[in-house]
Amino acid sequence: MREYLKLSGLLVSAVLCVAAYAYWPETWTLTLAKADLPFVLEQDSLPIPEPETVSAEETPAKPEKDTTSQRILLIGDSMIEELTFGFSNYAHANGHRLETVIWYGSSTEQWARTDTLSSFVSQFQPTFIVVCLGSNELFLKHPERRAPYIRSLVHAMNDIPFVWLCPPRWKMDSGICNVILQEVGEQRFFDSTRLQLSRKKDLRHPNRKGADLWMEAVAKWLSGTETAHPIALDSIPSKNVKRCTLHLLQPMP
Repeated sequence: MREYLKLSGLLVSAVLCVAAYAYWPETWTLTLAKADLPFVLEQDSLPIPEPETVSAEETPAKPEKDTTSQRILLIGDSMIEELTFGFSNYAHANGHRLETVIWYGSSTEQWARTDTLSSFVSQFQPTFIVVCLGSNELFLKHPERRAPYIRSLVHAMNDIPFVWLCPPRWKMDSGICNVILQEVGEQRFFDSTRLQLSRKKDLRHPNRKGADLWMEAVAKWLSGTETAHPIALDSIPSKNVKRCTLHLLQPMP
């Protein structure tokens, strides 16, 4: 029976992926890159290191903008499904390369207890990382228990400049956003909760219009001096690009 349920789940996931592909505009050429899941997810009980908490005081108050071309790695859960299109537009308009990894249903714990992040870092060799995790942990009774996992992810990024986009919650969370803020520091934390975003029919995930507004705010922030490592995202894209690469990971059984 368990094997039957797993098979049914895989079939449902495949149908959803096909439906999502059909929904996306024809102006996009979607490239789904194969993810070697047996390798990426084989270690589900990795030790959680305890590196020192990242602090905003460790970085200059007004750092200079890095105007070089970046290899950006965007990772997250289903909340970034629509965001990645706008991010790809901005990346292309400003001379950057973007790779997006969406792990559906994932949490900071799952990312920290597997070698998923380190595997993609090794594969893509990013110069800048954008994380958006926490939407599946918004209503935990003890969100402070996720702090070691967040620290583990920071450690796995191996001193690569990064920022963390707070999940665009649809109602008040139990504290995970504050935990993330405390761990990564103000200059690496984008507060998505202050934005009023239009949502899909589930009233949770941002729709394309909402995600575009979200991306505009993120791009402005990343180009400013309030971040620990500003990058060039000043050029506003005039039209959609023709290619977007997504690496999709299905929920763990």
